[in-house]
Amino acid sequence: MSTALAMPGPPVMGYLSRLGLDKDVIRSTLAVLMVGSYAGMIGSHLIFQGISDIAIGQAAALALPTFIGLVAGHILAPRISKRMFHVLSLILMSGALLSLGIAIGLMVTAS
Repeated sequence: MSTALAMPGPPVMGYLSRLGLDKDVIRSTLAVLMVGSYAGMIGSHLIFQGISDIAIGQAAALALPTFIGLVAGHILAPRISKRMFHVLSLILMSGALLSLGIAIGLMVTAS
């Protein structure tokens, strides 16, 4: 999932959850991982390929929803039990896997 979805979080989330770590530790570890991973990716793209105007426009359009999600997550996280946190994480990871499977199926069907 890290490579296919360009999302380093789901495998790490699964691993850290399986270890039974506190949800605050998991959230902070994922935050650091995301900042480092995406900063490195953007830096390597800037150096080796450049970034298209389309990608910049999409990033700008998604900045506000991302910020809203971060604030909502920060507000809601203390109110969610550890068990519910793990259930929601599993649902989100399963949804990402399902959407990837559907996208691959559509690509195979189209070709």
